Amino acid sequence: GRAPQPKRGKMDTQRLLLDQLMGKERNASFEEREKMQRHFWDEDVCKHYLVGLCPYELFKNTKSDLGEYNKIFDGRAKAEWDALPQEEKDKYPYQWDLLDLLKTLIDECNRKIERNKERCAADERLKNEPKKLNEEEAKRLGVVQEEIGKLSKEAEEAGESGDIAKAKELSEKVEALKAESQQIMKKPDDIRLNARKLIVCEISGVLMSQTDSDSRLASLYSGKQYQGWKKVREMHAELTKLLDGKKRPRRPWPHEKDRKNGRGDREETEIETEIATGIVAAEEMIGIADIETGIEVATEIVIMIEIVGVGTEAQDLERGGVGVIDPILVEM
Repeated sequence: GRAPQPKRGKMDTQRLLLDQLMGKERNASFEEREKMQRHFWDEDVCKHYLVGLCPYELFKNTKSDLGEYNKIFDGRAKAEWDALPQEEKDKYPYQWDLLDLLKTLIDECNRKIERNKERCAADERLKNEPKKLNEEEAKRLGVVQEEIGKLSKEAEEAGESGDIAKAKELSEKVEALKAESQQIMKKPDDIRLNARKLIVCEISGVLMSQTDSDSRLASLYSGKQYQGWKKVREMHAELTKLLDGKKRPRRPWPHEKDRKNGRGDREETEIETEIATGIVAAEEMIGIADIETGIEVATEIVIMIEIVGVGTEAQDLERGGVGVIDPILVEM
């Protein structure tokens, strides 16, 4: 399922809006702004937006609202992403991540469609079922039907013998008894069942009436719900075709490799220090049986080792990192 997003206070929401409109660096000097400018890989940038569709924004304030979302829709970061050739985009997991989310949403919507179809079918069956009579009604209906048969025969005989008046009188009694029979069989009014006949939209799962006017249907098809689900299904089909046969990439990402190649000795030393510190932390987690945290720390160590490279010191650290991971795996 979808991971819950943390709730934001009023000030956080306003700050996020300003970040989206003016940039996170809005209060900084020009020099600081250049350093603070977001890149598409930054943690707070919405990757779904980069790829082309963010369902959180798409369904905001609709019945399909996905809840709070704290990522930024940064136009400059998107322009940076759009400028990449497709082969470079395929080195990041963002397209696969969006495809997974869209599949989850479509599966949920399709289940809703099936539930609503079952509901409509059940209503139709209930509407067409004969009334269940109680003991008194069943007894009276039997008497009425027997009397109808008897009087119908007498009316026929009277007509054949030329007694037109009697035949007419008996026929009127038969009609009255038939009306009573229909009244006994009539089901009580059910406002819900007698309402307009409902059908299900195959795109959004929304219930519609077969008697809806053209203007009402046009309003539905141009609405945020229908258009949103239409875009979700179209984007899912597009990404499925685009990623067919391709493998989801793994870290390190290209910008991490570039950062390594352009890094100075001081920065490399800082990262190696972080790795060494991480190894100690992972060992401590193992010591207190916090296996889950130990795995997280050890995984980050391996990623950082890949970024640092394969120098002598890095190799030593890598051996240390693997040494940390091995006992964790044994514990599992």
